[in-house]
Amino acid sequence: MLHSTQIQTDQIIPKLITEDNKRTKYSVQIKTLRKEIDPTSFTGLQSVEKFKCSDGFFRYIYGDFNTYKEAKEGLVKAIEKGYTDAYIINKDVLKKMEKEEKDILNKEEEIKKQQTLAHKDSISGSIYVLQISTSINLIDTKEFKNIDQSKIIVYKGKDKYYRYTFGEFDGFSAAKIQWNELRQIPEYCDAFIVNKDYYKELSVVTPRK
Repeated sequence: MLHSTQIQTDQIIPKLITEDNKRTKYSVQIKTLRKEIDPTSFTGLQSVEKFKCSDGFFRYIYGDFNTYKEAKEGLVKAIEKGYTDAYIINKDVLKKMEKEEKDILNKEEEIKKQQTLAHKDSISGSIYVLQISTSINLIDTKEFKNIDQSKIIVYKGKDKYYRYTFGEFDGFSAAKIQWNELRQIPEYCDAFIVNKDYYKELSVVTPRK
């Protein structure tokens, strides 16, 4: 059984109690994790799919069912294999959240292009931060493990996305030293350096407790 970084209750993907409509595609959600793992780790089930969603979590599902009855049979099988917290979901909801995540990544790539960071130390007084995550739903900063959570600042942009930064550094070189250290932690391998001035137009928000 897998327990590492699992959240107990998935408040984003609703459980389906009764059949929705004939066009609904059903799946059985077996785990919701902060950390990415190999779908083949779920022993006893074949063709487990992984979805990286816009709230920052990885969701692992089993089966692609055309009817709720078929999905219930799949749920019984998952429970029999030991995944007792599994439940039936609408697969289209996950597809939507996966698309939102890709939209986030595209936005961040655009930010990186706009931030010409090389040799920025020549600009006097420049302060840099490390952006460690982006999400469409507000995440409790306690979810960010293995770093000093008191150094995390959450911003919300006009695009409705939340951005999470870590630390403040006087000059690009200082930021790069911390960036190299932070990227050794698997959860933050995608972190990148941003001039703090970028966030002037964004609102600072209080993380969900």
